[in-house]
Amino acid sequence: GNRSNAGKILHFHVEKIILHPANKIGVLKYDIALMKTKGRIPYIWNRSVPALLPLSKHITQWPSAGTICTIVGWGCTRAGGRTNDVASVAKLKALNHQTCGRLLNGVGNGHQFCAGYYNSGIGTCSGDSGSGLVCKNHGSTTLMGVLSGIAAQQPQNYPGVYMRVAAFIDWIRTQGDSGSALVCNYYGSMTVMSLSSLIPHILLSNVPTIFVRMVMILDWIQTGMRRN
Repeated sequence: GNRSNAGKILHFHVEKIILHPANKIGVLKYDIALMKTKGRIPYIWNRSVPALLPLSKHITQWPSAGTICTIVGWGCTRAGGRTNDVASVAKLKALNHQTCGRLLNGVGNGHQFCAGYYNSGIGTCSGDSGSGLVCKNHGSTTLMGVLSGIAAQQPQNYPGVYMRVAAFIDWIRTQGDSGSALVCNYYGSMTVMSLSSLIPHILLSNVPTIFVRMVMILDWIQTGMRRN
């Protein structure tokens, strides 16, 4: 309840869903997945801009307790209600481990954290699972959590449980275009000149990618081929 309309929504087809390899039914520790959309999502200033990924897996204490974050979802606006065709937005407060564990029976390890309020009527609901929680981090909007669980009976009166994105940053980065070949026309022949090594964490199309220069590892490649 008490969630405002988030405005116009863009729709995209999902091309691929990538589950975390340790994901298991009933085990919330690795309740996270990635979705690849068909076509590029347009970045329109002041309308649709990407949230940053956390810089490091070592940011285990962020968001710090008391940080006000934002979530957008299509979940119900009252317990037992239907999901919505129009997205809603809510401002939620990140909680410390002690408060989280007291309200939600021990939830709150390195992979998880809680955000929301107790007995306020403001929070997430059925249908919001998978939504991203974004927080301000040194002035930048950063994706810090993915909604994993809610209180079954009174979701609007308890905080939600979120997967801590920073804990999965290494896995997320391996699911991109790393390892892809950069092919150039070299004296009339199409030649593999380099392999993508590092994609900037902000994942923007106007930011360059770092490549490994193939000529620098040519001896190693040839040695490996002779051994095999």
